[in-house]
Amino acid sequence: MKPGAVHSLAQTWLSVPAEKGVNAGLKVTSLIAGMVAGTDSIDDMAILRHGGMGRLLKACYAPSTLGLFLRSFTFGHVRQLDAVASRFLKNLAAQTPLIGTRTGEYTLVDVDDTIIEIHGYQKQGSGYGYSGVRGLNALLATVSTKDTAPVIVAQRLRKGSAGSPRGAARMVADALATVKRLPGERATGPVLVREAAWKPIQYTDAVFDETADRWISSAEVAETGYTAFSSRKQGEHIPGRLVVRRIPDLNPHGAGQPTIFDTYRFHAFFTTGTPDTVAADKTHRGHAIIEQVNADLKDSALAHLPSGVFTANAAWLVLAAMAFNLTRAAATTAGNGLAKARTGTIRRKLISVPARIASSARKLRLHLPAHWPWETAWTALFTRVFPRPAKT
Repeated sequence: MKPGAVHSLAQTWLSVPAEKGVNAGLKVTSLIAGMVAGTDSIDDMAILRHGGMGRLLKACYAPSTLGLFLRSFTFGHVRQLDAVASRFLKNLAAQTPLIGTRTGEYTLVDVDDTIIEIHGYQKQGSGYGYSGVRGLNALLATVSTKDTAPVIVAQRLRKGSAGSPRGAARMVADALATVKRLPGERATGPVLVREAAWKPIQYTDAVFDETADRWISSAEVAETGYTAFSSRKQGEHIPGRLVVRRIPDLNPHGAGQPTIFDTYRFHAFFTTGTPDTVAADKTHRGHAIIEQVNADLKDSALAHLPSGVFTANAAWLVLAAMAFNLTRAAATTAGNGLAKARTGTIRRKLISVPARIASSARKLRLHLPAHWPWETAWTALFTRVFPRPAKT
């Protein structure tokens, strides 16, 4: 094994424009590599300079250099990085079974926001949102299919006091545009975005009436025709169906005083698919997995937002999404049941690998541990990324 190739693991599928200088690509790659290795702050980027890492990697920037690089970002630079992240995912999907083949299958796009808690009052944009926690608001969009784990297709950092709908329309448009650009058969099939005659559905405390062949339930669904992005130009209009589920509000305001009308909580999603209302709602309820992505990110690079500068934290969020997707692509390529594993599991089995460095014929070689349980998976990944040249 040639250790000089280790640094190229992130660069293989990454193309970064040089708007911010000739070293911007290397700095972005260093940040992503640090996040893949498990760092959650700028200071922790020093992990790439400890031990024998300096002998293996071509460029190991000091944490102070990377912090200065992040703080130099403007809003325009963050949007450029968003575009890089979209192309990055497209390249990953072209070279690995990241999205899988999904002809005729639902492609599910989840959109959700989460509060990243912060401590201190010097973070730009921090505030108290709907959760009552002081922090910044991260809006994420993921795409997944029946047989694949979710990957992040769009992301946006907002002020902590931002409401859930703020900027959501643009985010959904960016997410769907990225999904549409995914290569090959991966970009076909109906799309379900989660976010009027009422029909009862199977839900908590529902009872099935065999005589009437229907559910007796307080939860109901209905749908109506809907055109998404109707405020944009005609070519960007997407006709489909708006499906709404309503359930009784069991905790109404003003407890102790009965309401004049029944109160409900409503959950809506948009779909371009053809299944009936009940089947579409069941698919929607059975696939709400973006919360797992939120938890995974907060257990990795988004455990903290490292800077006091808002645009630096916005760039950090984009890089965290790219590191998440890169880790997921590595797991799907390695196989061995890791395609749907959590980031922490993938890091433990494929990334944080103990190795001994040796020199031979002016070359560095890594000796991996013997009788390692995940040797086959790691070898499959390395062979896929760095295939051996054909013998002549």
